[in-house]
Amino acid sequence: EIKCNVNIDPAIILATALGTQNIFYQIAQLRIISFLQCPSITEVSIHIHQKSDKVQMVIQDDGLDEKLNHLNSKGFLAMKDKIEAFDGSFTIKMLADKQGSLLQVML
Repeated sequence: EIKCNVNIDPAIILATALGTQNIFYQIAQLRIISFLQCPSITEVSIHIHQKSDKVQMVIQDDGLDEKLNHLNSKGFLAMKDKIEAFDGSFTIKMLADKQGSLLQVML
């Protein structure tokens, strides 16, 4: 069982460029699928908020998936390429002291 907290800023203004809205959905979907493959994850938080003229999505978990093998998957590499094509940024990293991982997308 995974506890999930979702926080979406109601003031978000998503660009109307083709595919921009779907990128957030696809990244969240891929990340949630990877959570299901990591039995140590018990809690996940997803935050989406406006940051200047861009929208930022942060997904954090408490898992111990130290290798982050799923980051080399074709799905994540394709998403990273799409985000960069829209002049966005994509980062994911392990948190200190094995406290989980943090994914950030800015579009």
